[in-house]
Amino acid sequence: MKLRFTLFIVLSGIAILTTILIGAFVFGMFFHILENNLKTSTENLINSSLDAISHNMFERYNDMLILTDNIHPIMTSNNIKNKLILLHAFEQSSKSYLSFSIYDNDGKKILDTRNVGINNTVSSEELFNTAIQGKIYFDKIPTYSTDLNQNTIRFSGPVYDQDKNIMGVLVANTSTMPITDIINHSFQKSQTDIISKDGIIIFSNYDNTSLFTPSDYQVQKKQYSDDDFFIFSGIQKEYLDYPSSGWTMLVKISKDYLWKDMVNQQITFTVVSTIIVVGIIVISVLLSKTISRPLLNLKNTAIQIQNGNYAEVKKEGTDETKELASAFNAMSKSI
Repeated sequence: MKLRFTLFIVLSGIAILTTILIGAFVFGMFFHILENNLKTSTENLINSSLDAISHNMFERYNDMLILTDNIHPIMTSNNIKNKLILLHAFEQSSKSYLSFSIYDNDGKKILDTRNVGINNTVSSEELFNTAIQGKIYFDKIPTYSTDLNQNTIRFSGPVYDQDKNIMGVLVANTSTMPITDIINHSFQKSQTDIISKDGIIIFSNYDNTSLFTPSDYQVQKKQYSDDDFFIFSGIQKEYLDYPSSGWTMLVKISKDYLWKDMVNQQITFTVVSTIIVVGIIVISVLLSKTISRPLLNLKNTAIQIQNGNYAEVKKEGTDETKELASAFNAMSKSI
């Protein structure tokens, strides 16, 4: 029994230790693969989302280029009614637009598609001073509009007369909702911020109280993690004529998200490992019997011969134990 027990302990120990070592290696590799897959998929999603945002901004930028062209047949005319019809048509073409306004050379609002804020002045603002010089302007940070009672991103450009002289400024107030929709659609299970080039949080899908406050994160850092989150980032790029706002998207993914996959895999691995270990133990018991039984028979036969009772050893077990039994039988016959 001692030999059988020793064989059982040794074989089972080797099997269990091997299973544990393989399990540790597999889990280490699996976690590394999960982390790499998470990094790759998140960075791809960040880039595609930023591209979608840039595309949306490009469309508004391109519309402003069209409307402020110095040979535009309607915008260079003196027909206010036709201008309103045209601007209303642009509003209806995209849910991005909230309103259009036209300001004269002094920065006073003279026309608005919603007829709000007439006679308000913007002569001291960058959107007016840039556009009045014949350039296209757009907000790098959303601006709250008291007339519209919400945050907007404004685009502006010069308004020309038929002699190609600048006679005012056109301003398009656009909604931030398309950008918010992109973030919410792409990162439903992640905490996502968009940060301006100056480090101000301008969009967030989880904490509206943080809007227009400085970011706590290192914007220029490619990737880092804290105790609770994996954090990834990407920087907005230009898109055709749109020169980019230089925004950075930061995505925080809870480590619990990764651990859930790990736990599921661990449960599966534990079940499979248990089945394997039980199987190995059964095999160890059978193998130990196979090895120890012929030796025990040999021992018992030797005791019988010692007591004067000749008996042959049954040939069983491995080839070596069968050869040993044959040699023992030959020896006992010679005696």
